[in-house]
Order: sequence, then structure tokens, then C-alpha cells
Amino acid sequence: MPAKPKPAKLKPAKPKAPPTKPLVCLVTPADAHDTKHKSRDAFEDELQRLGLTSAQIDYKVYYGSYSPTTLRTKANTAVSDAQSYVDAHQRAVIVTAGTMATAIVQGLAPNTIPIIQAAGGAMPTRQTNVTGFYIDAQGTSQSQFDKLSVYGTVTILYDSTNEPPSNSAYLALAAYAIQRYPLVTENSLDIHDLTRLVSTDIEGSFMLIPNTMYYNKCDVIAKAVKQAGVPAIYPEREYKNEHGNNKTGIKVHGHNIPLTYRLAATYVLNILDGSMVIPLPALASAIPDED
Repeated sequence: MPAKPKPAKLKPAKPKAPPTKPLVCLVTPADAHDTKHKSRDAFEDELQRLGLTSAQIDYKVYYGSYSPTTLRTKANTAVSDAQSYVDAHQRAVIVTAGTMATAIVQGLAPNTIPIIQAAGGAMPTRQTNVTGFYIDAQGTSQSQFDKLSVYGTVTILYDSTNEPPSNSAYLALAAYAIQRYPLVTENSLDIHDLTRLVSTDIEGSFMLIPNTMYYNKCDVIAKAVKQAGVPAIYPEREYKNEHGNNKTGIKVHGHNIPLTYRLAATYVLNILDGSMVIPLPALASAIPDED
């Protein structure tokens, strides 16, 4: 009988070299292939300006691709990566884009890993390892509705799958509108996939409850509003900028998100150089913007 072939010897896996630089993670519900990433770009540009280049830090972005399930998976990977750096005696910090990302990371990360909410539509549960910036989405949306109520009909774009803050902010706004403006028609559009947004659904005037998915697709939303030909109040200036030269009836009442992300980059620097330690400062309001 022919001799049986000997099983191949398994080569021992080479141990991973320990990290030599601190880790900065950005966890975002956005998609890597979005045509616009103004907040991420501002954050990365500020890291560079502050001297946090690839020579000084390891930097990774974890994209949720607008799926809560994918976002949770990516957040879990980010937390695992951060913990591996901490175990190797390197600093690590997780930056979150939006309150939903913050809430997920909070539920996964130990309280020894610093978390910075770069911007979010609500205040996350207070933990000593969490800091950053928040938007009062409920208060902002109510102020926008106040201004648009003169048009008789207000179209409100929101995403019930974005929680927090879009759905809860919308529900609070709907209750506010009924009580304060019983004669004003509320035209609500609950849309997650913006390919479903058509200009003929927009009536009277327009506003939206902010979230990261909408922000990264501000060109799609602005195009539908332009085609509808209605006045609008946006929570961020990037939407207004998409209206080009004709911005008649287009206003901003909200926050400067790119500038807020730049401030988040400064927080990263402060954590990595040891000048900001746990317990971290309380969250602060995002930088306002209005015209």
C-alpha cells in the first residue's frame, strides 16, 4: 500500500507586534462611499493641523453604513481595538458621530476608555469617560417650526430608525406643534432611504430633524427642496450651501457641525497628551449657527 501522506506541519502564527502609537477611532453611522463627509473631513483636517499625523497616531474609521446592526458590529470592533491598545499600554480614544453611535459605544466600552461625542442630537447618559458636544434637537426643531408656522403647512423630514435622537425629537415636536399651532398642517415624512424622497411630497415649507445620514446626503435633500420651491430652515449650513446661487427663502437655524468636529479633535489631543483625563468634562453645547 502506498504510504499515507504526512500531514503538513502548522507554522506557529507570528505574534502581532505591539502598537507603538496611540489609537484614535471614529465610529460613524455614515457610509464610506458617501460623496460628502464634511464632518469627518473637518475632524481629520484638524487632527493633521494639531500635529496628530499618521506618524503620531493610528487612526481608523468604523462605518455603520446606515444600518443599526452594522453600526453595532463596527462599534464592537472599535471597542475591541481600543482595548487591545490599552492592554499594550498605549492610549486609545473613541470618537462617535451622533448620539446613536455614542449610546452603542457606551454600552460596549469599559469606563476606562475615553469617548468623545463629536456631535449628537441629544445628551447621552452621563458617564465619567464620556465628553464632547451635543445638539438640543428638540429645542432646535421647535424653534424652526415656530419660524415656519407662518406658511400654514410645515413638512418635517425625520427618520424613525434613528434613535436617539431623530425619532424622539420628532415625537416631541409633533406634540408641541399640535398644542401650540393647532391650525398649522404638519406634513411628516418618515424616511430612512433618501431615494424615496421626492419633491412632490414636500408642501408649504420644509425642515428636518438632524442625523448623520441626512447630513452626509445634504445635496440629495437640498435638490428635492429646490425642486419643490418651498422656503426651508436647515439645522446645518451645508444644506443651504447646496442651494447654490439662489438661496431665497432658505435659512439656517442650528449648529456649525464642522467647527464642532474640529473642537472634538482638540479634545483628542488633550486626552492623548494627558492634559484631559477621566473623569472627563461634561458635554457642552455644539457651536450655534443661524442667519
